[in-house]
Amino acid sequence: MDKYKERLIKAFKEANCIRSKDIESKLFQDDFNYWLKSLEVSKQVYLELIKRLNINVDSINTIEIGTGKYDSLGLDLKTTIVSPYFDEEPHRKGLTLIGKPIFVDDTMKYERDGAILDIPVSGGRLYLTQNATDMTDLAKLVKLSRGSTVVVGAYGRSNDYDMHEKIRELKKYARKLEDYIYDCESVSGTYCYAIISKKLTKSRD
Repeated sequence: MDKYKERLIKAFKEANCIRSKDIESKLFQDDFNYWLKSLEVSKQVYLELIKRLNINVDSINTIEIGTGKYDSLGLDLKTTIVSPYFDEEPHRKGLTLIGKPIFVDDTMKYERDGAILDIPVSGGRLYLTQNATDMTDLAKLVKLSRGSTVVVGAYGRSNDYDMHEKIRELKKYARKLEDYIYDCESVSGTYCYAIISKKLTKSRD
């Protein structure tokens, strides 16, 4: 099983408080696939929320961190994606940099095949990530927020078992920021919560 599917199954089990190890059973796979479809609905609600907060996702200067096919906001846009969760570069408008994000002071690079590489994006950057499965990654984003706008959020179904825990972790992250705004929404059985660090700057198209 690839690492991205492992991550998705982990998130599915936490959202539904599932302890079963029989992940190959038809029942588990049916429920998992249904959850992936519901995640797409929640993702679109979240995307509309951050757009209303003047976040331009459709820009090469917007860098999405650690997402994959099912949780990326910018897959069909000009967004630059830095993530280890692609086997090959998908055909898309923006850059796809396959590798592990590496945080260096108040900027970010990525590691691929043992080499630390720069992200080939000039000008002001806006970083975003959502539904992080490893909350320790959020701490690394605090330094990024000192020099760039960083958007961190969570979304899912309003009856998800781990909803309150996700929001608590986001609030803990927010308390470490120098300045931020936040917004949340609950629509049609979904929830979304977004934290935006620093004063917003307009991304270049």
